[in-house]
Amino acid sequence: MANLRCTARCALGHCSAIMLIVGALVCFRVATAFAQYPETIDAETIVKALQPKNAPPTRPLVRSYTPLNRGIAIEGPEIGEEQAPNIDLVVNFEYDQSALTMSDAQITVDTLGRALNDPRLARSRFMIIGHTDARGGDGYNLGLSQRRANAVAARLRDFHAVAANRLVAEGRGMRELKDPVRPLGGINRRVQIKTITWDSSASADRLRPLPKP
Repeated sequence: MANLRCTARCALGHCSAIMLIVGALVCFRVATAFAQYPETIDAETIVKALQPKNAPPTRPLVRSYTPLNRGIAIEGPEIGEEQAPNIDLVVNFEYDQSALTMSDAQITVDTLGRALNDPRLARSRFMIIGHTDARGGDGYNLGLSQRRANAVAARLRDFHAVAANRLVAEGRGMRELKDPVRPLGGINRRVQIKTITWDSSASADRLRPLPKP
């Protein structure tokens, strides 16, 4: 009987040790995930990331966010893509879907919208680039990433009145993995924002109506 009790205690102790190890591993993986993918990112961080280095300060810009603002052309020097200021955002989509139905995805894109309307960025143009991991075929991932980039651009236009001609949406599928060592890793599934035309001018004479189609 004593031997049975001893065996039971040893078994329980062994199970407890395994549970502690498993728990520690889970905590480590969760902590690592949050380190790679912060739950929230503020608009100021995005603004700073998308400004070219040594960008001159701008005067406060007052503008009304109405559909009329979509009839604006943005002028300014283009920036080579390799040198373009950029930031990666985690925009979560449902598996194999491109609609922005998840609340955290909407929050992320809404934060981006506030940043793009900031006076320091409000006259510049941006590329919205969709990326996937390496799961699936190249052609399919290109299409999926394009649809996701389109969804982000559409929300910026429809909910934040970001002028359509300030945004270029492009899908690159799995061709530019952020972590090629882990091609299926979640860090590769991201939306990247790049500054493609920088204009820090806050003067109204820089705005001109778009030509009618």
